[in-house]
Amino acid sequence: MKLAIFVIIGVFFSCNTNQTSTSIEDDKKKILELHEHYRQYWLENDSAKVISLFAENAAIIPPNNKGEFAKGKNQIGAWWFTSNSDTTYPITGFDYDYDSLLFIEKDHAVLEGTSTIRWVTKAKDAVVSSAVSVSNYVSVFKKENGEWKYFRQVWNAKPQK
Repeated sequence: MKLAIFVIIGVFFSCNTNQTSTSIEDDKKKILELHEHYRQYWLENDSAKVISLFAENAAIIPPNNKGEFAKGKNQIGAWWFTSNSDTTYPITGFDYDYDSLLFIEKDHAVLEGTSTIRWVTKAKDAVVSSAVSVSNYVSVFKKENGEWKYFRQVWNAKPQK
């Protein structure tokens, strides 16, 4: 009898911890929407909106980084958006060339892909140069207070042909 009770309790808990296909599809939709907002906010050149998509304890791991990872929203914002008042780097194009959501678990997900980002360098509102970067990336997402956020982001620039 005791064995039967333990089996029933075990089955009950194992059934409750599995995600249903509906919740996985909902999570997939929310993650892909978050990923698209990330692209849109960069195109809007809205640093506050970009940073809002990251978890409190997020980190970015940029290519050729000689220092520590940028950890937390403040450091991420400082790494990406610090410039002197006369020079800015507005994004002029941002395309996802390939995306693949590798897996979704209860509160973590991983997406990989390639992107093409274009920007200009402006000094005193005059364009002085332009650049393009094609990158491979891996993004790890985390559910924070029931909402999906970027948790880790790693990328590298693909060599130009």
